[in-house]
Order: sequence, then structure tokens, then C-alpha cells
Amino acid sequence: CDNLLGEAPLWNHKEKTLYWLDINGKKLWSWNGESGDDNSWDLPEVAGSFAFREKGGFIMGFESGLARYDPETGTSETICEYEPELNTRPNDGKCDRQGNFVIGSYNKNHRQDEQNIAGLWRLKG
Repeated sequence: CDNLLGEAPLWNHKEKTLYWLDINGKKLWSWNGESGDDNSWDLPEVAGSFAFREKGGFIMGFESGLARYDPETGTSETICEYEPELNTRPNDGKCDRQGNFVIGSYNKNHRQDEQNIAGLWRLKG
């Protein structure tokens, strides 16, 4: 896999498949532990994290906001914008035991401005 910045690994025990993001390459990847097959999907924008949905597909932490994403069709449906007034994007996120998606943000200009503008958010499941 030619990842530019591979992050956010997430194991799907039902599928026996590892999923992860190539953040800078704007791709979602998967690798099946039984067959050894890998797959990738082009994403419409930078994503910092994701979670599985019970109904299929994913909740994505896209740069513009949180969205439902179907990799088979490539469609996404915006749930909400993400800190639109700040120069941030969603970063690390995981589901808690109650099914809530907990996600932190990333200051896209942190090396220059050194501002503590990142937040921690929860999308109720």
C-alpha cells in the first residue's frame, strides 16, 4: 500500500478485516486477515478518523465535518460541520462503549501559530 500518511487503524471482527485511513492520500483502506486481500476507496476530502455504523458504511471525520459515508457508492451525507470558525479538522476518534463517536480536533496551523484551539467532541450514538 502506498500510503502518504496511514493512520486510524480499526479492526472489524465480524469481517476479520483491518481498516485504516491514508489521511493525506484521501483514501480509506482495508486488508482482510484471512484472504490477504486489500482494497481502497477514494474519499471526497481529507478524513482524520472514522467508525463503523451498525447499518453499514462509516461515520467519517471529514475536514468539513462529520458525515455518513458509503464506500460502495462513494456518497456521503453531512451530519454537522466541524468547528467551521476555526482552522481545525477532525483528528483521532473512536466509539465508546455506549456507541458514541468521541473525536478530537487538530489545529491545521499548529506549527506556526501554536494556538490551543483544538476541542474534544462527542456525537451521540
